[in-house]
Amino acid sequence: MEPQTRKSRQAQMFKEDKERERLSNRKESYYSYEAPAITPYADAANLSYNTESERFNKDSASHLKQERDAAFERKESMYYGRRMKNSEIESERWEKIESRHKTEEKRLDDHRKQAAVMSSNKTSMPYDPITLQYDVGEDGTRLKYSDDVMQHRSRVRAHFLQAKQTSTGYDPITGNPIPQVHVPHQPSRPF
Repeated sequence: MEPQTRKSRQAQMFKEDKERERLSNRKESYYSYEAPAITPYADAANLSYNTESERFNKDSASHLKQERDAAFERKESMYYGRRMKNSEIESERWEKIESRHKTEEKRLDDHRKQAAVMSSNKTSMPYDPITLQYDVGEDGTRLKYSDDVMQHRSRVRAHFLQAKQTSTGYDPITGNPIPQVHVPHQPSRPF
């Protein structure tokens, strides 16, 4: 038995190395083991072809970092695009709101100018609320007639109730005579 070197003894500990050694020592059959080439093939069409600059570029961590940075930049540019789009939509919305507000302000200003010129602080009813006098004119006459008719009806009802009560014309508690309700003539229509 031949003495073995430390390297060959350690190689026997690993299964893959053992298989490689057996394949390289194999003599029979058609299969021949070829050890992998240390230098890449010079042919550019071959899959194992590498340029000289790529052969010595062994910094895979920086390559992975560049890929992560590129993915991060794509995502950030997508977010930036969304932010710009939403910002444009929001600015257009506020422009519409401001234009509506300006239109409404202009309309109110025009209305105030016309109201100051056209109206003279008219009340909703045709009488003066301070002096309680009816306005001169058709509206004032109509209002006076409706008020007179209402007073006439209340007097007629009071007279009817007084006539139907059971007392004999005096107050049973105090003993004083009850004044009779005076019914005025029915007002005539002015128009």
